Amino acid sequence: MQHRLEIDLSRCVGCGSCMYECSQYIPRILDKKCVLPEADMQRCHGCGHCVAVCPTDALVLDGMRELLPSCAPVRMSPEERSDLFRGRRSIRHYRQEAVPRDVLENCLDMARFAPTGGNSQQVEWLCADSPHVLRRVIEGVVRWARRQGGFYARMAAFHDQGHDSVLRGAPGLALAHARADSHWAAHDCSIAASYLELALHSVGVGSCWAGLVILALKDGEDLGLAVPDGRRVEAGLMYGYPTVRYRRLPHKLPQRIVYLS
Repeated sequence: MQHRLEIDLSRCVGCGSCMYECSQYIPRILDKKCVLPEADMQRCHGCGHCVAVCPTDALVLDGMRELLPSCAPVRMSPEERSDLFRGRRSIRHYRQEAVPRDVLENCLDMARFAPTGGNSQQVEWLCADSPHVLRRVIEGVVRWARRQGGFYARMAAFHDQGHDSVLRGAPGLALAHARADSHWAAHDCSIAASYLELALHSVGVGSCWAGLVILALKDGEDLGLAVPDGRRVEAGLMYGYPTVRYRRLPHKLPQRIVYLS
């Protein structure tokens, strides 16, 4: 996509913030004003960093002239930050209470700010909160698992014993998909799902990575999800309100760090 960047010279003060921030080195400062060489604009990723750092709102990207929301510094105490990241757990027991769609959509709105390779913003979502759709997914994954043997066959056996080893009784499923021909599809979807996981956790909704669903889809199993042509599901979460309250942090291995010099 060819992006268009415009400069309001009456507002520009020639501070150079846009030039400094642009990863593609497009804006330049001449005679104390920003200039945008047309030949260089083909490199623009449309990330909007130049617009976001401009102190006088002199830049307009792709004709979107509405004032951007303010970007305030993160105001979290060390304790709150620790609680958000360390308190997240993979939830495998859920109340049979649907998460309101406006709650999910608010969290997905936060997740859309996750970074993507080359600012492709290619991640889209398939979401299911219908019991019959979720049953169809479970049945399809179990069908796939039976053919795999080993660990996966055991998951199918648990299903036969009355356990939901696929979605763990979650009342919702969110799947991130991206362009099938993209080198960054798996990275972009996984990062977006990680953002979503933390956003859900921050509003009291639990989640767990739906790994069996992703594996079955990648293996070509038809789960009746109508993934759009040319797209590939690369990450997904089951989600819902937890039935279990975690009272302590579990043991984790110490951080392993090697500094290179």
